[in-house]
Amino acid sequence: MSAHPVKDRSLQPGDYKISDSTQFTMVPFNGGAAAITALLRDYVDVACIANSLFGPHAKAGKLRILLLTNKMREYPNVPTITELGYKQNLLSA
Repeated sequence: MSAHPVKDRSLQPGDYKISDSTQFTMVPFNGGAAAITALLRDYVDVACIANSLFGPHAKAGKLRILLLTNKMREYPNVPTITELGYKQNLLSA
């Protein structure tokens, strides 16, 4: 499952497909803090969250960053969506 703060109403709960072998279910949260809590408690497996929220947890080793939407100086070894071969609009239904 994937957590995502419900600011963008175009991302609705449901099943999303990234590739033929990867699919996940969108789980809405009322903000990034709730999504972080769900990640830290293992209620969800991945989340799309702003750096200001995940950054301190990643630096403390509590969360691992799998990919970024844009290259960030703070995380030079983390690939971007496009570097991994996906379209920038990865979260389209």
